[in-house]
Amino acid sequence: MFEGGEGETVLFLHGAAGLTGWLPYFESLSHRFKVLAPEHPGYGEVVRPDSIVSIADLAEYYKSFTAGLGRFHLIGSSLGGWLASMLALLAPAEVQSLTLIAPAGMRERPDGSGPGTLPSRGERLRRLYFDQGFVERILAQDPPDIQQIETRNWATSSLLGGPGFYNPMMQSELAKLACPTLILWGKEDQVVSVEQARLWGNAITGADVRIFSRCGHLPHLEMATMAAGLTQDFINKRNIPA
Repeated sequence: MFEGGEGETVLFLHGAAGLTGWLPYFESLSHRFKVLAPEHPGYGEVVRPDSIVSIADLAEYYKSFTAGLGRFHLIGSSLGGWLASMLALLAPAEVQSLTLIAPAGMRERPDGSGPGTLPSRGERLRRLYFDQGFVERILAQDPPDIQQIETRNWATSSLLGGPGFYNPMMQSELAKLACPTLILWGKEDQVVSVEQARLWGNAITGADVRIFSRCGHLPHLEMATMAAGLTQDFINKRNIPA
């Protein structure tokens, strides 16, 4: 788990690609908050217990993980956004605010399957980002064991997402959320279409939806400064006194 900063606790839940390190987005938030960014069981080198085979199971795991944190702010990206929304439903008294970054899980994949065959590293990254120069810089810095890590992460994501990689009850479940919610999405997202931003915004009462132009699936990486600023402003304005 990566950790930094002081202040109110912010918990970040990563997406299907895993946790890539201490991000500039985390660093920006850590100037105001205590940021916790754990790697999920089954990703990287973290062992997945046999009891965790779905997003619902992982949400229960994080309910136990956060039991001693008190009230906290929750952020989730992609698969982590799906997970964060489920955790917010399980712990409504503890989750003070919810920030969802291009969350997955609202709609079934057209072919009715999960993530499927792992594409090449370059192909996957080019779909994640609008700025292809960003992709070239990432590829130039890849660690030697990246393929092994990504293969494991992909297998875990396929298992957790289940058939179709979505929750058929998502919209009705989201209607139960009561915490202030911010939704961030890249206009050029090729992984989870920006058209779904409206669906999430309509499903969660009072949700604030922000769209980033010239941005792909990961606004907190591709536009870290802007995304961190919006997140921090949202948390500060929507703070609920203890």
